[in-house]
Amino acid sequence: MGLYREMLLEGLLPDTYTVPYVLKACSESQSLREGQQIHAYSIKTSLASNVFVKNTLMRLYAVCGIIKSVEKVFDEMPIKNVVGWNSMISGLAQQGQSKESLDMFRMMQNMGLKPDSFTIVGVLNSCASLGVLELGEWIHSYINKNHIKADGYVGNALVDMYAKCGSIDQAFNVFQAMRCRDVYSYTAMIVGLAMHGEAKRALDIFSEMLIMGIKPDEVTFVGVLSACSHAGLVEEGRRHFEDMLRQQPRTKKEHYGCMVDLMGRAGLISEAREFINNMPILPDASVWGSLLGACKIHAKVELGESVMEKLVEMEPSKDGAYILMSNIYSSANRWRDALRWRKAMKQNNMKKTPGCSSIEIDGMVHEFRKGENHIPKVKSYASCFKS
Repeated sequence: MGLYREMLLEGLLPDTYTVPYVLKACSESQSLREGQQIHAYSIKTSLASNVFVKNTLMRLYAVCGIIKSVEKVFDEMPIKNVVGWNSMISGLAQQGQSKESLDMFRMMQNMGLKPDSFTIVGVLNSCASLGVLELGEWIHSYINKNHIKADGYVGNALVDMYAKCGSIDQAFNVFQAMRCRDVYSYTAMIVGLAMHGEAKRALDIFSEMLIMGIKPDEVTFVGVLSACSHAGLVEEGRRHFEDMLRQQPRTKKEHYGCMVDLMGRAGLISEAREFINNMPILPDASVWGSLLGACKIHAKVELGESVMEKLVEMEPSKDGAYILMSNIYSSANRWRDALRWRKAMKQNNMKKTPGCSSIEIDGMVHEFRKGENHIPKVKSYASCFKS
């Protein structure tokens, strides 16, 4: 970017070779404002019609989360190549629009374009978000059939997809078969195992990671602390937390929340409260929420009341704490107090998010919500793929 500004001061104008590289630099640094200025310049100079310029523009807007701008640039492309489709698919997946991402992939397939490794990663991420195992397995078969290496981004996405879709053994098989594993590979496996309650295996993988000389990142430690929490390994969790503090002094609130959850589940309520009081950073609602959850488990009504006061100040419009506090009162047979919090929710026009379950049968995802008395409409994603 510095060289680009120097170039402009010299009176030299960027061309179709310059602009894509500058836009790529904007993407890497998420410099949206500068990228938009270059976009405006490319429109004035007719450079915006260049396919490479459009592809890098889409990448910039996708990284910055401006999906509408990605769609606009994509729609303006007279000829859409694989890179353009990838930007749409991955951009939608990153913004949580997984269904739309798979719809885009289906359209790409109908155009007769062959997906590459970047397409596959975007689709696998969408499958992971939706829990669509059958389609994820189809992608895995496609990878094997076309001799695509299941290493790097592709392998990591496969591990993450299988873990989030409930097939932890498949995730482990992919992980074991990977020739090159990085911090993301190990983290995906550790988080997946922790999510399935397999704490010992998660901690064994973490030990292997350290032996291999791979430095864990902040997400890795979230997985490790979660594994310790679900297995009740308080002392081991404390040791890993202290190790993390030595390696990464800028510990995030998520890690403190994991520690509060760890102590709270083990019944160490007073220690969890003291831990929060001694935090070097201001505790947020997630940290206090972990303590409130512990109060529910161990019937600590008075402490729950004081925690609830803080949560109402922080997040007055969130329904989760209200429901949890109401349940704490209900468990203690304090029905009037429980009803008071339910009434407070009504007065603030707060509605409890209904419980939802989903099941995949023959490539179709069926969603069922609490209170529904009919079979909901379903959508098939099997048509997204061609053999």
